[in-house]
Amino acid sequence: MIQKIHLCCIMLMVSIQVMAFTVHIRQMEGDVRIRRGLEETWMPAEIGMILKSMDTIFSGEASKVVMELEDQSTFTLGGNAILDISDLRRVTERQLFLFLMSQKVEGLNVPESPEKIHITNVSVVRGSKKQAEPIHVPLLKKRDWSLEANGARALMTASYYANAVVKFYKILNRYPSLEDQGEIHFCLGQAFESLKESGRARDAYQTALERIKDSNGLQEVIERKAKIRAALDRLTSDPLSLRKGD
Repeated sequence: MIQKIHLCCIMLMVSIQVMAFTVHIRQMEGDVRIRRGLEETWMPAEIGMILKSMDTIFSGEASKVVMELEDQSTFTLGGNAILDISDLRRVTERQLFLFLMSQKVEGLNVPESPEKIHITNVSVVRGSKKQAEPIHVPLLKKRDWSLEANGARALMTASYYANAVVKFYKILNRYPSLEDQGEIHFCLGQAFESLKESGRARDAYQTALERIKDSNGLQEVIERKAKIRAALDRLTSDPLSLRKGD
């Protein structure tokens, strides 16, 4: 039964990712690159370019790109960020619920059986073209997770909270040994809180606090720790929040 639930959830998220969806580049500043479908080659972006679900966009330092979505709304991706175009398709409440269920099922210890289906993280499999030399993008060679996190934060800024939740979980699944001083779970807590999922928000904030090993005097980490504690105090002191998202 668990395997069937997991498979249904995975298939749903796959269908979200591959469903036809396009955006147009309307404005851009600085170094903006795109990667088409299964290719590994990055090419310079251009105003007016049409990007599809399987494409990926990268915005370098001090850069930004404004994209127009199918509903004529716009989305801005700031600098030092990377985002799959499929991440811009609105995730419904039901889709988010099923996705979260799949994450919960993955955390359960299911007895091995001969019929068990092993499903790894769903992601686009990219092949390289020998005849094309890939453009060197230095930022993509280090701390990939931070570029993806910046993309997820852009989703938060645009109030795509459900999309952001899915993206943050993808980052955690893609980088299982990530040492981020609670950054991703802190962002997850903020997204869940914005979705009025107080129970899940508290769990995420608590995990974020546990992942902060030592601030080492870093102001950013000290401030994050203070914000996490303030959020936990706020959620705990609100009687209504205790009945939400549990």
